[in-house]
Amino acid sequence: MYTKGDWVVRPPYGLCEVAGKTVHDGRAFLMLIPSLEDARVYVPQAAADCLLRPALTKREAADLISRIPSFSPCREKGRSRTGELQAMLAGGRAEDLVRIVMEIYQKNAASIEKGRGISNYTEGRLFRCAEDMLNAELAHALGLDPQQVQPYIKQKVQS
Repeated sequence: MYTKGDWVVRPPYGLCEVAGKTVHDGRAFLMLIPSLEDARVYVPQAAADCLLRPALTKREAADLISRIPSFSPCREKGRSRTGELQAMLAGGRAEDLVRIVMEIYQKNAASIEKGRGISNYTEGRLFRCAEDMLNAELAHALGLDPQQVQPYIKQKVQS
């Protein structure tokens, strides 16, 4: 069970700190404070194990980064592909967040390099959400600023 001060991931909010517990209409809730937004998120305590996962530790983050070159792309194409990416984002697994960012970046690399961004609105939204969630979690685990995560990953993957 999660307690005050724990760090968890709650899609689509990303990295959140457990701020405490509250009761409303006889039901217990965990109050979360997302690191990416100025908000409060309430999660039923009975469903916390299904809706939340513990944030990555430093060791888990380093392991995830070392495995990035071995990640395979999404298998679906077209609308099925977008649906698969949305389902992966909703699941919030760190490995899936990496796959989303890689998949959309590779598909749109030429456009991104020219500064035009991602051509598909839905994919652009998925990309930004996955990237923000991943950067916040890795930054927390590794003791970095979120802006330092991408250069850190590039350096580790290339060495």
